[in-house]
Amino acid sequence: MMYAEMEEKYGLISHAVEIYDRMVEAVPYENKEQAFYIYISKVSNFLGITKTRTIFEKAVDILRDQEMIKMGQRYARLEKKLGEVDRARGIYTHICQFCDPSDDKFGLWKVRFLGLIEY
Repeated sequence: MMYAEMEEKYGLISHAVEIYDRMVEAVPYENKEQAFYIYISKVSNFLGITKTRTIFEKAVDILRDQEMIKMGQRYARLEKKLGEVDRARGIYTHICQFCDPSDDKFGLWKVRFLGLIEY
């Protein structure tokens, strides 16, 4: 983190981004989710929100179980906010494969009618 912050201040942003990318690979699994959130936040601030897509995709590929589903939901909400409904639909289709409908902790299988009524 200190190396990346030094690059942010005194070096090139592209170098800092490369360091954050290496960080998500190098940290132990229990810290990967937090590392991805830091990486996404930094890239969003430096390069814009649309440049985070590849990071979200990498996170969904690397993370497992609950972490992957939470990251996928966050990614889908971003795409929906950007007006990319087809992308959001594809993300939800992918992450729903890993969520048991009988134990729906994440609300992926709730039926919503026009966003007004939940069944």
